[in-house]
Amino acid sequence: MTQGLKTMARKMGLWGAVFLLWTGFSQGAHAAANRPAARTLPPDDQQLELTTGKGVLLRLAKPATDIFVADPAIADVQVKSAKLVYVLGKKPGETSIYAIARDDTPVFAATVRVTTDVEPLKALFREMLPDALLDVHFVNGMAFLTGVVRTPEDAERAKQYAKRYLGEGVISRLKITQPTQINLRVKFAEVGRETLKQLGVNWQSLFDLGGNTMIGLATGRNVLSGRNIVGSPLGPLPGLIRDPNATDSLAISALTDHVDLNAVLDALETEGLVTVLAEPNLTAVSGETA
Repeated sequence: MTQGLKTMARKMGLWGAVFLLWTGFSQGAHAAANRPAARTLPPDDQQLELTTGKGVLLRLAKPATDIFVADPAIADVQVKSAKLVYVLGKKPGETSIYAIARDDTPVFAATVRVTTDVEPLKALFREMLPDALLDVHFVNGMAFLTGVVRTPEDAERAKQYAKRYLGEGVISRLKITQPTQINLRVKFAEVGRETLKQLGVNWQSLFDLGGNTMIGLATGRNVLSGRNIVGSPLGPLPGLIRDPNATDSLAISALTDHVDLNAVLDALETEGLVTVLAEPNLTAVSGETA
């Protein structure tokens, strides 16, 4: 072989080695590009936030020989290699994960918090309440419904949707932009002083009887038997009933779920003891003067 051919062979061998090196590098880069993205974790305690049915791929700083999960019902770990693990959220809750190296030193420790995936619920909000701005947050295992709605009805609907999806433990922190209107029916009545003296009305007892009692008259003549007020088992009040066995007291004493104050006033008006001057209907905005 002449000197020129030897020189050419050496050059071809050098370029062949370069080509093989480049080919190996390209294949390695292509394989690395096809791997799923992984987070490299230091051995310090980590906080992992997951949702049910979803997970995260973690790359450990050192190879691990053992991995422990405190509560496998909350989170599961699948080991892909000594330095690559996949953590999957299974049900809402909190648990811990530890990875140990061959020399029994900790590779990493993580606190895993798994919450319910609320994206389907948010999609329902967007479809059913398009004008509302709603979100769901989890704090110490409690679900908080936050955001802004226009009406109290929208707030109630949003809360019902959240309860059906997340359970009864949902706490509503919604803000309502439209003020709540309140309709008031008011009666202005007049009663003579002589009638009050005759009845022995104790005005200090008004609005001060405790419980659900809202209004009351006490220490009066035996004019009215409270057993006959509308809503009682004995039926509606036909008018003022004189009870010969009653003591000296007027039993117009309470406004509860079983007592109709309008019936009491109507009875007094029928007997001529009260004169109703006006019955206006007022509409007021909550928190403002009527």
